[in-house]
Amino acid sequence: MSEAPHGAPIKTPGQLIAAVIAGFGVPIAIIILLAVYVNNSTRTGAGTDIEQSVNQRIAPAAQVDVRDANPPRTYKTGEEVFKAVCSACHANGTAGAPKFGDSTAWAPRISKGYDTLLHNALNGKGGMPARGGTNPDDYSDFEIARAVVYMANGGGSKFPEPAQPAPVAAASGGASAPAGASGAAGAVAKTRKPPQRSRRSHPCRRRRPRRRAARRAQTTRRRARRFTSRSARRATRRACSARRSSTTRQPGRRA
Repeated sequence: MSEAPHGAPIKTPGQLIAAVIAGFGVPIAIIILLAVYVNNSTRTGAGTDIEQSVNQRIAPAAQVDVRDANPPRTYKTGEEVFKAVCSACHANGTAGAPKFGDSTAWAPRISKGYDTLLHNALNGKGGMPARGGTNPDDYSDFEIARAVVYMANGGGSKFPEPAQPAPVAAASGGASAPAGASGAAGAVAKTRKPPQRSRRSHPCRRRRPRRRAARRAQTTRRRARRFTSRSARRATRRACSARRSSTTRQPGRRA
């Protein structure tokens, strides 16, 4: 058996350099690509949204939400009221209600007029509750009228769209009420006058003469004490000087 000669795969310096670069460069490139992929991937864990968490931490404890006390009301259309309230019975014609779009069922009702249809919708008739089971806070009379016109016109009538109530009257009434209240408050404020006190009756002015008299008496007492102390000192000094003079004269007399 003949053995084949063993040869190294790297024979030239260029192949050696290429092998070294490939051995170090390829793993480093793979690691960089994995790091970029992990960094750019979406994170859904707690604390991953740094901006949102920072805004929540620095947000004040109390927040002021300023809103208009009397915002302009936006009325719903007849179709919106029909889908929200009336479609429960009029969409399929349940409980004897005329089905929407059925001109045969709506013809005798349309012949009675728009006012009769609106009166029945607001006050109820038969199995239909008043206002479709809603209250005036949910839907106004104007919105109910829109729904009635929408259903009647869908059944073959040609009722015009009801006129929208003017908000000017409500605004003027609301403005007149605060004006009247402010006028009444001003009248009450004008009628009420603060009690007037004379200068003599003021309690602080009564106390001032007493305080002055007390201060004067105190100063006189201090002066008297100082005078008495000075006179006493003088008397003691005189007595001491007299004793000294007597003691100095006695030996001379004996002699």
